[in-house]
Amino acid sequence: MDMRRELRGGYSGPAEILLGDEKLGDVTARLHSWVNMLPDDGLVKGPDVEGTKGWAGSISGLGEEARSRMVGEVFTIRVPDGREARALLRNGQLLGSGPPPFDP
Repeated sequence: MDMRRELRGGYSGPAEILLGDEKLGDVTARLHSWVNMLPDDGLVKGPDVEGTKGWAGSISGLGEEARSRMVGEVFTIRVPDGREARALLRNGQLLGSGPPPFDP
């Protein structure tokens, strides 16, 4: 099955990183969301349909000690309008969980 990823939304700007109740620091975040589009290959070919959705990105501006504490831990990223989401840092990449903290 051929699937294509379609970008949907993004956020680039300031954010806070929290680990539990502790604020680890302020960062600059570059986040994006997507949806996997699946081809409708029925008897009569139809338009692509939405499949799984996700979001990911990167952060910069956090000290090495704080970053090392985040590895393998689920943390919260909060943007200035108060929206927040859970994420994980893996191989330097921020992987989102659940809805993103921005308009997808």
